Amino acid sequence: MGLPKTRRLFEVNVVGVIACTVAAHPHMAHRDGASIVDIVSAAAHLGGAAYGTSKLAVAGLTITFARELGAEGIRVNAISPGRWRLHPADR
Repeated sequence: MGLPKTRRLFEVNVVGVIACTVAAHPHMAHRDGASIVDIVSAAAHLGGAAYGTSKLAVAGLTITFARELGAEGIRVNAISPGRWRLHPADR
């Protein structure tokens, strides 16, 4: 992938989550039902390439932000979508 593309990937996937959470925090603190949902990926659980590693970092950030922001009533969770088989013919 190369270093420039890897840096860009982490800038979007990891730093983007940090930037959005920090920006949303003051607007969400102490409000009923405040919730942040991060998008991880099944790739985070499989290890390997830079993409999976960046999504694993997002999973870690989710845990950290949940601990830090929970005291202010902000729930922070993540979903980890992967492939779905919706039709028996797709097997």
